[in-house]
Order: sequence, then C-alpha cells, then structure tokens
Amino acid sequence: MFLCPVIIQEVLQGIRSDEDFENVRDSILAFPVPDWNPVEAAIASAQLYRDLRKKGITIRKSNDCLIAAFAQQFGLAVLHVDRDFSIMAEQGIIRVVGLEKG
Repeated sequence: MFLCPVIIQEVLQGIRSDEDFENVRDSILAFPVPDWNPVEAAIASAQLYRDLRKKGITIRKSNDCLIAAFAQQFGLAVLHVDRDFSIMAEQGIIRVVGLEKG
C-alpha cells in the first residue's frame, strides 16, 4: 500500500483535535509515499482530466485525477468508495479495489 501526498492531506485536514492529528499523522507517515515531481504530477493530472472531458466525462473532484495519475505513474490500484474512480476504471485508466458502502 502506498499513499500519495493528496491522500495524506485529505485524511489529516478532517481531523479536529490536535492530539488526534498528531497521532494519525505519525501513523500515516509509516506508509510509503511515491516520490514524483509535483509539477509532473500536476501536468499528468490535468491531462487525465482533459482526456476524460473530451470523452464527455467530468470528474467531480480534481484531486481524484491527481490520485489516479499517481496510480498510473506507479502501476498501483486505487482503494476507494468513490464513483469517480469507478468511472476511471471503466475507461481503463486505473485499476481499482472498491469497498462496499454500508
């Protein structure tokens, strides 16, 4: 399992207490983070978004394209409960592992 920087941001920004923030931060940093030039990642993410728009598909959250770009770059599957990733998987852009909601 790997985490890209935007996932770290998304997890940590939702934590309210300082103590919980520090505990989760320390735990989450135990996971490997792929090293990718942020400008290259941003360009790949924008290109992915544009390619999908040309097909008439709009991804609701641009961070999802960034996560997908990391998955493409490093040959990783995305663990998710988000329809945008399911759509990208249907288009053959990424591999996914979905979680059941409930």
